[in-house]
Amino acid sequence: MSTRQWPRGGQTDTIVVERMRRSGAIIIGKTNVPEFGLGSLSYNPVYGTTLNAYDQSRTSGGSSGGASVAVALQMMAVTDGSDYMGSLRNPTTFNNVFGFRTCYGRVPALTRDVFLPSMGVVGPIARTVTVLAMLLAVRAGRSTWATSQPSGRSSGSGTSLCRTRTLITLLDSIAC
Repeated sequence: MSTRQWPRGGQTDTIVVERMRRSGAIIIGKTNVPEFGLGSLSYNPVYGTTLNAYDQSRTSGGSSGGASVAVALQMMAVTDGSDYMGSLRNPTTFNNVFGFRTCYGRVPALTRDVFLPSMGVVGPIARTVTVLAMLLAVRAGRSTWATSQPSGRSSGSGTSLCRTRTLITLLDSIAC
């Protein structure tokens, strides 16, 4: 049985936010997500619907729809998204920005998802491939608090940096 104390919601930054702050990021706020983060539309009964950044007759695409629209409209340089079953990939595609589903544990998280913990991941969203890879480099790596961790033999950041450089090369070739 673990003696580790879980941080209380809202009282501490997540691992991702903590790392971003240390790198100089300014946390602005939250973007619109569907209730419970479920669905292919960014409708929330409290905040309404977030529509597509380029065509208001279309959807912004799901739980990361608000984040993708904020980047597409240049309200924010980067945002983070979550992906369970396309919730990051669809909105970034629908709004013409870059984002992708990371491998489980690449970005460490403190998860309590008992249903399918390896299905949900967080990933970066940005307007350019280079900035997307930079955001991933800040967020990826091991953490003493995380319940999901990067896999592999090395616990050092060199492996993550190497994979990030490979990612930049791969994404640059796709984007061109």
